[in-house]
Formats: sequence, C-alpha cells, structure tokens
Amino acid sequence: MLIRAEHIGLRYGSRPLFKQLNLHIPAHEIVALVGPSGAGKSSLLACLAGLQPLNEGKIYFDQQLLQRPRSDIAMMFQDPTLLPWLTVADNVGFVFKLKNQEKPPRAQRQQAIQHALELVGLHAAQHLYPHQLSGGMAQRVALARCLVRQPRLLLLDEPFSALDQATRQEMQQLLLTIHAQTSTTIVVVTHDLQEAITLAQRVIMVLPKSTDPLPSWTISTSTKHNPTLRQQLQSHLHHHLRLAHKEAA
Repeated sequence: MLIRAEHIGLRYGSRPLFKQLNLHIPAHEIVALVGPSGAGKSSLLACLAGLQPLNEGKIYFDQQLLQRPRSDIAMMFQDPTLLPWLTVADNVGFVFKLKNQEKPPRAQRQQAIQHALELVGLHAAQHLYPHQLSGGMAQRVALARCLVRQPRLLLLDEPFSALDQATRQEMQQLLLTIHAQTSTTIVVVTHDLQEAITLAQRVIMVLPKSTDPLPSWTISTSTKHNPTLRQQLQSHLHHHLRLAHKEAA
C-alpha cells in the first residue's frame, strides 16, 4: 500500500473539513476525488502532499510517516504558474533549484528534463517561452515539471478545468498514456464526473464534514468503454452529489 491515511482529521478554526478518515491507495492506481465545493478535496490532496499539517491522525507513504513534502511526491494545480522569463526546458528544470531539494549532476538533470519533455510531447518546444504557448501546452509544461523527478505519487488539483473540451480530452489521454508508461500512482481532484470515470480506476466521494468511510466506486475497463454503463455510473454519482449538496445547504 503506497498511501495509508489513518484516522486523519483537518479543521479550519472550529470548522471541521473531515475527521477520522481512513484512506488506502495501492501503488500504480489512479484515484479520482470528487464531491461538492468546500468539502475538503483540495485540502485532503495538500495533506497527501505533506503541505498541510493534520489536526489528527497520520499519513504513511510507503510505510514511512509523512511529515513534510517529499521529492518523490509531485503536485500539479489548475494554474501552471510558469516563470515567464524562463524557457519551457528551464521551467521544467526549475524544481532542481528549489531549496532543500537534491540536485543531481548537470548531465543527469538535463537527461531528466529531456525525458519529461518527451513524455508530454514538448521536446520540440523546449526553447519557447510561456507567452508563446497555448493553454494546453502550458499545462503540459506544468505536468513535465512534476514528472522530471520521476515521482512515485502524482497529485493533480483540477489541472484541466480551465481548458476547452477538446484540449481537456487530449490532456486526459496524455495522462493515461503517461500512467501506462510510468506506473506512477495518481490522485486527481475533479468536478467533472466524466473526467473521473475516464481517468480513474476508483472514484472516492469527499462529502462536507466527511467522516469514515467515504463512498467509493471501482471502475472496470468494461464500464469505461461501454457508453450505457458509463452513463449509468455518471447518473449514480450525480445523484449522490445532489444529495450531498442538499445536506450541506
């Protein structure tokens, strides 16, 4: 089990986001976190990244207590946050300049940058600057920046929500291709149920003031490729979301 969260809880002031949650994610799995706004999905993701201290409970990463960010855990956000004065390649390699990060030899860094760019299909664009990129290309750079350290865990916080539908579908397929090539464990937060079904092997619903257990659904390959089964699952998830919104109101 790559991630094991045991009885975790988080609150902002006196307002609990979730409490006594248990979350187990095996290595190489893709998990989608869905749920109404304000339920704590992004906060849970930040906890899994080691960026947000817990109020209770513990998170273990590969049987080691997770207490701070790790170089083998990468997180990608909706905004690519590229540095405008750096080229695509330099933006990808910028993580090697961050404080408290291991700095491999130059040749090894360059090899890692080139490999990450090839994974996202931007090798030919490595000398461009952010202002020369489309929205989809900018997100590919952000994804490459996550992949350059060959993370064991990739956390995605609504990374494709600002893209148009065609580009969003391209990015979804790219992510699935990268997962097939690298077997990186992926946890993605999304409000798009179609996206969750397309990407994930398991969907977990985070509800307002969540307590254990969280509702979850395993998605088989046959469901993904059968339009009728996909629609039935999407309707089922949408029904649970409507109930959650009513309870939160």
